[in-house]
Amino acid sequence: MPHLIELYQKYHGAGLQVVYITNEDPETARRFAKEQSLPFPVLIDADQAVASRFQADSIPTTVVLDKQGRAAGVSQGYSEDLFDQIEKLSAQLVRE
Repeated sequence: MPHLIELYQKYHGAGLQVVYITNEDPETARRFAKEQSLPFPVLIDADQAVASRFQADSIPTTVVLDKQGRAAGVSQGYSEDLFDQIEKLSAQLVRE
């Protein structure tokens, strides 16, 4: 999560939006957001509609959308290399 917060802080001024999406109950999600000091909104995906739309079947799944709302990249799991790819794609998309 710290990497997403850093990414958000770095590119938010250029138009990057980050939304943390979870299927946890609202109170658990609120507590997590507060503990992590998330600077971006939390969406409760109780019916799994968002997860289904982007075929997010593992945790974490990161979906990078372009300015038209189309998936420009979907990554499952986490590694430093994967995060570097997400950051490069995000930087590219905010410049477009």
